[in-house]
Amino acid sequence: WLWANLWLRPLVFPTQWGTLGVPIPYAAAIAHLRPGRPVWAIVGDGAFFYHAAEFKTLAANRASAVFFVFVDESWSAIRLGQTLLYGGRHVGTDIARYDYAALAEACGCAVRSVERPAELTEVVAAAAAHREPRPLVIAIRMRKDHIPFAGANFVLAELDGALRSLAPAAARSFVRSLVRGPLSLRDFLAQARVGR
Repeated sequence: WLWANLWLRPLVFPTQWGTLGVPIPYAAAIAHLRPGRPVWAIVGDGAFFYHAAEFKTLAANRASAVFFVFVDESWSAIRLGQTLLYGGRHVGTDIARYDYAALAEACGCAVRSVERPAELTEVVAAAAAHREPRPLVIAIRMRKDHIPFAGANFVLAELDGALRSLAPAAARSFVRSLVRGPLSLRDFLAQARVGR
């Protein structure tokens, strides 16, 4: 929220807005409005296909942006929620294996692929040095059980929403119990003190 809404640094962080795949068109717009400035975007493999056609437009317009595609063959934000909230019962979160670098290359992009963590230093250096007048797409293979920052944010937002919607009912129930019993204020305070 701080990054997205208070602009503490030049970072667009759309996760809180419930959007899918928007790093691709957002980066396209930023690259168009700020030519010559470095533009990096991160997108998951699930969200990639929402705006994959934009890579053709980016290449045709000679946009020099860098895209990191996190490939874990999963809707990882949803998978994380199912892991944490439903005991790891995963439903509808698997994505078939796909060659994202090949698709980007077919659209006219420069591409790199990362299969092992040891390769990250080299591709980050390549991203920092990228000045070609076309996008660079870096497909990074990840473990399916990693914890994505966006996914953690998503789970926290879901919990926050659930707690906010439950809070008024819980407060009313608590007040009723004080008035009608069986829980007295004295009993409640005693429980609160011992951490029950």
